[in-house]
Amino acid sequence: MITLEQAILSLNPNAEFTCNGGVYSGITWTNNPSYKPTEEEVNAEISRLEAEYAAMQYKRDRAKEYPPITDY
Repeated sequence: MITLEQAILSLNPNAEFTCNGGVYSGITWTNNPSYKPTEEEVNAEISRLEAEYAAMQYKRDRAKEYPPITDY
């Protein structure tokens, strides 16, 4: 599950904030970033990151089936 914090940092890696309750309305910006993503942008980023994570599930599953490369 992608968190609100992960989505904000994906959109703006320099953002400094605290988040109370894991909801957009609970965000307090501790710096004054030049770009503050809107709630819609954050929700869209959460959806994008979750889809990206799900698309890579096969890679995580396959990695479990093989020993580390150092064992070869």
